[in-house]
Amino acid sequence: DSDHKNFLLGNKLYKPTGDVIEVTPKGKAQLFSAHTVPKGDLESWKEIANVYNKPGLEWAQVVIGTAFASPLMSMGGLEQAALLFVTGEKGVGKSTALQIALSVYGDPLNLMINKNDTALARYYKLGVLNSISATFDEMTDLSPKEASELAYQITQGRGKDRMGDMGKTMQQNTTKWSCLPVMSANDSIISALAEHSRDATAQMSRVLEVEATNFADYYAPHEIPEFQRKVRQMPKHYGVAGDIYARYVVTNQESIEDQIIKIERIFVEETRLTNSYRFWSYMCTRIIVGCAIAKKLGLIDYDIKRIFAYLKQIVFKSLSSIGKYEWKPDSVLSDYLNAHIANRIDVVSAERPTELGDDFDKGEVNDLNYVKRPLAHGRELHIR
Repeated sequence: DSDHKNFLLGNKLYKPTGDVIEVTPKGKAQLFSAHTVPKGDLESWKEIANVYNKPGLEWAQVVIGTAFASPLMSMGGLEQAALLFVTGEKGVGKSTALQIALSVYGDPLNLMINKNDTALARYYKLGVLNSISATFDEMTDLSPKEASELAYQITQGRGKDRMGDMGKTMQQNTTKWSCLPVMSANDSIISALAEHSRDATAQMSRVLEVEATNFADYYAPHEIPEFQRKVRQMPKHYGVAGDIYARYVVTNQESIEDQIIKIERIFVEETRLTNSYRFWSYMCTRIIVGCAIAKKLGLIDYDIKRIFAYLKQIVFKSLSSIGKYEWKPDSVLSDYLNAHIANRIDVVSAERPTELGDDFDKGEVNDLNYVKRPLAHGRELHIR
């Protein structure tokens, strides 16, 4: 709910007292709640979730960990949301990992947010899901502008304010969320953001990008059919882990917040992240704590220390990468020159040499030896 005390999942309302009340959701939540009613059995779901439980597949464990991190995003931080972006070649298992993350709380097929959804529809779905994990699959070929808007809007945790009829009044924005969405694509969102503006590091620091490795590289050929058999059972088993996780989280909010603050202090100390990269420490801490709780509850069997080390490695790699795009004061002149290249004239000297005096009869040929680069047609002179 708006106070992040009670949790609605399916047809059950989980309260901090430990009470679980049967409810009939109305309004916006009605359709989505129907997709989050538990189905199947827990042991079968555990088998599915642990298909990525192998050294080298930590990226997928982190993706699935976003489901357990999402309800914790409103705890112990000023931020409301962040964004995990998974890039990698087609067919390595990105979509499967996203679906398993969704299956923690509900139907992995019907809850997925697609690129074909309009921007307003995406934010609407985020607002309804609120603290339940949200996934965006196949977001390949994002334009620089679209990537920038997604990075900002999603991590703000709220929809856009709008003016009413004739611009007289402002419509009240009621679309809000606090979660850790995860997005997948074949290409990099960092590259798209870099093309959007001269310095896109502000947007980049809100997104943590991980690269998917092919699951087939960590399975023997004869094991792959069994891997595929398990994940194909997902439509029959979902929401059962979320039921157990929700019961624990709503009744242990204070102790979980203490745990978050403790782990965040350790993570920041070991990565030396400054406040400029608070979104990275914010999401990594909650992934670690969420996975630790899920393991304690017997939902997953991932190595938490390995996940901690993997996230540290990703942060160090991201810090190194983002430095290439950071704006520096000594680039002002070169940036200006590049931006106004069509308004630039290059000449051989500051003063026109006397031996190259103007000869009206020669026209443009008069400047062949003096003007090395003329203005683009129809452009005003800005740089000489």
